[in-house]
Amino acid sequence: MSALTVTIAPKARLDGLGSGRFRPFVIPIGLSFLVKSPPSNDTTYLDVGLHFGGGLDILIIDRVSVGVDVRYTHGFDTSHTPTSCW
Repeated sequence: MSALTVTIAPKARLDGLGSGRFRPFVIPIGLSFLVKSPPSNDTTYLDVGLHFGGGLDILIIDRVSVGVDVRYTHGFDTSHTPTSCW
């Protein structure tokens, strides 16, 4: 699948569950704007969807961290093309 996804989603870090350097987080729900390839002047390649996920931030030094996450985007298929993806 070739697509451009623009997502607006909050990230809630769960500091109480982590131990110092490891800080888990969740992305409870977000809004995604999806553009499926190939682009054209038609709106049949545009879709809107929901976005959620979770992950882990690892603190390297004070105020610098590296993270890993898993996200899922569920497109509403208003364009009649599958847009849901991990």
